[in-house]
Amino acid sequence: MSAQPSDPIPTDTELLALYDSYCQAAAMSVNTRVLKQNYLRRFIAEHDVRTCTSQDIIDWLSANPAWKPATRRAARSALTTFYGWLRKMGHRLDDPAADTASVRVPMGAPKPCPEQVLAQAIDKADPRARLALLLGAYAGLRRAEIAGLHASMIDLEARTLRITGKGGRTRVVPMSETLVEELTLAVARGGYLFPNGRGGSLSPTSLGRLVSPLLGTGYSTHALRHRFATRVYQGTHDLRATQELLGHSSIATTERYTAVSDEQRRAAVDVL
Repeated sequence: MSAQPSDPIPTDTELLALYDSYCQAAAMSVNTRVLKQNYLRRFIAEHDVRTCTSQDIIDWLSANPAWKPATRRAARSALTTFYGWLRKMGHRLDDPAADTASVRVPMGAPKPCPEQVLAQAIDKADPRARLALLLGAYAGLRRAEIAGLHASMIDLEARTLRITGKGGRTRVVPMSETLVEELTLAVARGGYLFPNGRGGSLSPTSLGRLVSPLLGTGYSTHALRHRFATRVYQGTHDLRATQELLGHSSIATTERYTAVSDEQRRAAVDVL
């Protein structure tokens, strides 16, 4: 129901809370909602929600040169969905974000974590960091999915993980033997596998800080996901199965995760 002229004008904080309820009703995942709220709070800290212009949004997106294209696209997406909602609900008569240009994200090359780097990281890791490394490398989970993993998502009898990822899409990931023993202990403890001490789970950023230093320069938690995708595809040559395990909506995205080895390129040429 849209706002009426006599209704009290919500504060910025109230608008963000109302918008988050709207996102929750739309079945957006917790991680997606948190990400949107983070970008919106950063923008609103510097701008008036009701008077900012398209140029204000463009300038803000341009004022963060360190942002990668994917980060810039996510920030713009948060603003476009928020301002579209504001207009729909009658909190604004216009939509300043609608006139901003979409962000082109170049297709990146796969960068799987090398086996030697992974082995060294596991050797140096404490039990908590070791589990995070294994979930990325042997289950292909995203950083946010690792951080939010709960014991209730683990089915030891079926040896599967039930993961809800981007876009609220749920997938079932079989557990490799490498993970079974580790996760058996986690299920026995119950709760979140990576608790934050306040009843919730670690944030994706905190999880990244736990893992990235062990991998060293040039590799992050996402490199473990690339490693998983590459190993699965090289072992099966089944791009659709790899897509399902990663939880991608588009097979084109999966192709960016699967590295082709020099030996595979040579073998392809040798058949000519």
